[in-house]
Order: sequence, then C-alpha cells, then structure tokens
Amino acid sequence: MSSQPKPCSKCDGEVSLATLDAFKGEEAGVRVTVKGMPAYVCKEGHKRFVSPDFSMQFLDRLLSSEQVLPAPTAQKRGLFRKHYHCSKCGEPLEEASAGAARAERTVEVKGGAPFAVTMEFPVYRCGKCKAEHLRESDEVAEAVMKATAHAFRDVDVHPS
Repeated sequence: MSSQPKPCSKCDGEVSLATLDAFKGEEAGVRVTVKGMPAYVCKEGHKRFVSPDFSMQFLDRLLSSEQVLPAPTAQKRGLFRKHYHCSKCGEPLEEASAGAARAERTVEVKGGAPFAVTMEFPVYRCGKCKAEHLRESDEVAEAVMKATAHAFRDVDVHPS
C-alpha cells in the first residue's frame, strides 16, 4: 500500500510524481545534464525531490561508479606554482583544454525510476605523448558536485 506524499511545502497543494524535462549545470568546465529525473510537482509548478536525502543519494550513486571518469587524471606537481603533468610520461600538460570527454550514467534513487545523467569534462593533452587527461579526481568530483547543485537550482527543485 503506497502512502500519499506530503503536500507542497510552498503552497500546501497536492503533489504528484512527475518526470522533469532535461536540465543542466556547469562548474569549472564540467557540465552535468540530467534527463528524466523524478520529482514531486504541485499544480503551481513547485518541485521537490522524491526523498529528503535525494541529492546525497544521487551524488553517491553518480560518483561511486568505478568508471566515473572517461579519461585518466593528471598529476599536479610543483613547488610554488602547481602544474598538471601527464601520468604517462611526466611532461607538463597544455594549459588550454583540448576538447571534452563525455560520460553517461543511469542513476536510480530510492523513491523514483531510473534516469539519465550525462557529464562532460574538459580534457587536457600532453604535448609530448599526446595522452589526454582530466584534472585531478578530487577537483573533478568537486566540480561535478557544484555543477549538480547549479542544475538543481536552475530547475528549482528542493528537498522539502
């Protein structure tokens, strides 16, 4: 037996489970696009996550995959001014992005149906061996989290 969801916290109206149109956010060159995410929506158009801890579950599932990053990460080295270096040959990477790498995931969070997430990451090329790298994994993870927060704000979906 399914329980009726709580009414909208903004207008006290009845809510129903809906699928949101695609929305995206960007941070430090990392772009996150979410398609078909479930959410509760009232007749006034107010949106809220399907569970109070939805955003934490979402990020946990998105970042916990073994193959989150579509390219190897660079190493940051330097005494005073840190630079990124190729993980294969050790040479400094080019400063400008050489394009983008794309990763697609299907995410399922308790309380809703699976939905698609696409992430695009700036790629940096080694001038010597031509290997392509992403920034350090901690930096990339932080950018994914911030890009996701921007996306949720852009679509105006809230925890309660």
